[in-house]
Amino acid sequence: MSIGQYLLGGAAGLAFGLLVAAGNTLLTRRSLQRAKQNTASVMGTSGLRQVINLAALVLVYLLRNVLPLPLAGTLIGTAVGLSGGSIAGVWILARRMDDTIPAEGVEVPDAETIELPADAAQEQMPDTEPADERRDDTNG
Repeated sequence: MSIGQYLLGGAAGLAFGLLVAAGNTLLTRRSLQRAKQNTASVMGTSGLRQVINLAALVLVYLLRNVLPLPLAGTLIGTAVGLSGGSIAGVWILARRMDDTIPAEGVEVPDAETIELPADAAQEQMPDTEPADERRDDTNG
């Protein structure tokens, strides 16, 4: 087979992988918008996404005799589409659904530069004992 056929198989696999990743992203968005959110539902959605990804790769393998494309290029393209599409989809979801992510060029103060109100109590416990004296198990 020529390099062009491998590239065509890779492009077809990439398109298929991106399509499946887009479906996974919609599934994740719908799951995150549900009223009841708990660890089990998030883990269940994540597991379902992985099953769908595996099913997409198995489908490409099973269609190897039907499609006139090389299996290696098509599988690689599908895997790249699934991975890249999933990363991009989650990134887009995070940007749209989370208002705490600052926009480009917005400066977020850190703990050292933030100004506290004048009446905020600042108590610090001085460390008067050296570390070696606090530990009983040092040097035997």
